[in-house]
Amino acid sequence: MKITLSEIEDATFLFCNYFREQGVVEFELPQLYWDVRSESRLDLSKSLTLEDLGCGDLHFDLENLRTMLESPDECLGWGLVLLGQILRTIGEQHPV
Repeated sequence: MKITLSEIEDATFLFCNYFREQGVVEFELPQLYWDVRSESRLDLSKSLTLEDLGCGDLHFDLENLRTMLESPDECLGWGLVLLGQILRTIGEQHPV
């Protein structure tokens, strides 16, 4: 399966525009979340164990993302992981 950069941009614009139209301009985020290591999350043939789980910190993720926004030369693919965690949390808190 593939997705184009244009599709990612269009989807991001769609969601951001929806919230703006609703008058929502910021989101309250919890600090901690459960994280499943990517090797385990993407391998559905094995059962998860406690070793596969970790604790993520949205405040840490956001600070790192903000650093990347301030220094675009240091933007890394890892920023997509950080943004993904933040977007997932917002989507789960505001499903409609």
